[in-house]
Amino acid sequence: MSVKKKSKKIVKGKNESLAKPAEEKKKKGFGFTLLILLFLALIPAGYFVMKKINLEKYIALAEEYTRNEAYQRALDNLDKAYLEDPKDPRIEELRKKILRLMKEKEAKEARDKKTAKFTDETPIDTGEKKEIKKEKPIIKTDELKDKLSKEDQARQHIENGKKYLKNGYYREAMQEFKTAEKLDNKNADAVGYQGLTHYKQNDTKNAIDRSRDALKLDPDNGVAHYTTGKILYDKKLYDESFEEFKKSVSGNFDDPDAHYMLGILYYMKKMYREAKQEFGKCIQLDPEHAKAYYNLGLTYVKLSDDNNALKNFQESYKKDPSNAKPLVNIGLIYALHKDYEKAVRFLEKSVEVDPNNDAAFVKLGNSYEELGRKKDALSAYKKAYALNKENYLASYNYARMLAFNGNHTEAIKLYNESINNNGSFYPAYINLGNSYLELKQYTEAEKAYNKAIQMNPNDADSYTALGYLYLKQENFDLSLKNFKKAVDLNPKSDIAYKGMGDSYSKSEIYDDAVAAYKKALEISPTDIPTMVELAKIYFITKNYEEAAQEYEKAKKLSGTDPDIYLRLGECYIKLNKNEEARAVLMELKKRFPAYKNMSTVDKYLSQL
Repeated sequence: MSVKKKSKKIVKGKNESLAKPAEEKKKKGFGFTLLILLFLALIPAGYFVMKKINLEKYIALAEEYTRNEAYQRALDNLDKAYLEDPKDPRIEELRKKILRLMKEKEAKEARDKKTAKFTDETPIDTGEKKEIKKEKPIIKTDELKDKLSKEDQARQHIENGKKYLKNGYYREAMQEFKTAEKLDNKNADAVGYQGLTHYKQNDTKNAIDRSRDALKLDPDNGVAHYTTGKILYDKKLYDESFEEFKKSVSGNFDDPDAHYMLGILYYMKKMYREAKQEFGKCIQLDPEHAKAYYNLGLTYVKLSDDNNALKNFQESYKKDPSNAKPLVNIGLIYALHKDYEKAVRFLEKSVEVDPNNDAAFVKLGNSYEELGRKKDALSAYKKAYALNKENYLASYNYARMLAFNGNHTEAIKLYNESINNNGSFYPAYINLGNSYLELKQYTEAEKAYNKAIQMNPNDADSYTALGYLYLKQENFDLSLKNFKKAVDLNPKSDIAYKGMGDSYSKSEIYDDAVAAYKKALEISPTDIPTMVELAKIYFITKNYEEAAQEYEKAKKLSGTDPDIYLRLGECYIKLNKNEEARAVLMELKKRFPAYKNMSTVDKYLSQL
């Protein structure tokens, strides 16, 4: 049965003298319905806005990473978006584009490896392996004299010096290398290792001079190229240092740290397969190199091999239990795969190891939220904020939890701090607007939502938020304008269609309200509030059969709202289905004995 569209808003009280008793009853019922509609319109806008905000956020991040050629990160965010809404067509379209761009980039890198550019923006651990001073090696020198040539004696002193150098005894190492140079002044290693020892002692000038002297003796001297590479790397001259490290390993310096540094530079060049090879060679030469395992784990993440990433992070933590970074990354991998129990376990361990890691507390709070542990999430975000008030995600998430608990005044302060620390993070403006809305500070809410739109004009949620703001202010023209803009940007936004339905309903344009509610239910078939609103419109327009169907569906899905039982009973009464009416009203009495409108229920039952 079609619903007749009313082109003009109905004015209550008009032509009252012509009204019939049935119309009077209708008006009373209509007035009661309007009260319910008004009550439901006051449901916090934040609930509706935040329901879909993650989807848009992940897609926006994926687009941003794609523009920056960080394709693996883009794919990671698309995976998160897919978990929010597997049917959104933008996800598959963007995924195909990214895969195509990745292939093009790989082909280009294969052609242009020598000219690949570096970036400082990398999460890789660029620090050296921890040098722990070990027991001083015992060196037997009494057998050197009169038994070996001077050249062989020099080589023996070099080996002795390398042992001292490895164990952190720089003075003794330097003495051995200088002795070797005296015995054989043409031995480039004797001079080159002096340069490396100077570098270890933070004497850059002599390190450079001695390395140059070594390269004059032997242009391919590996240790001299390695030391030169380290000095250039420290100066952030990455292209030059990269060439020096390549020369060092192609020479006679097959040292684990040379491969480690090459791995870092390949990683920074986003050449992850080459980075994997170099970190692997480092580990072969030094199986105790904890940071090599850690960086290899990061490299496997970039290569979308989470299983090997987990293995290497775990191995890194075994080698160095004082480093919390591997635990954080293990937690993040489990969170990515929605195994939040394991994510929490490793993230909790990480903050035990490093209680000052504010970023880890934020990630821990995220996982607590996914498990419904709101209090623990609040505590984690609060701790992150206390550790680092400049962490915009710490203040943002702390504010969200405060708003969830109704403390919008404090939430507003923290949202503003988040914005001050990262003015480009537009979700903070949306949530700031939500809190202003809850405090009925409509002007400030409007400013915040418009700022979010200014920063990201393609964000549907900002328009949806504005729509609910105007709906609360009963400015139905502006609310409809913003809801329509939201569905233009995101045709899958059930929240925006629900808002359109509410706006049309408030304007008493019932045909359009029905169409909007139906569209919302196509997208989200189990949304009970939308079903109830649609049922109310059907009841108002005397389409009792359709109203009963929607209330019946809502009753099956919810089962905890006595009002739905009552309204369903009223529909059956209107349809003269007295047995069905009696059954549902008796069920209401049994399940909800303290129902506030029980007198109405008893009245209906007495008449059946």
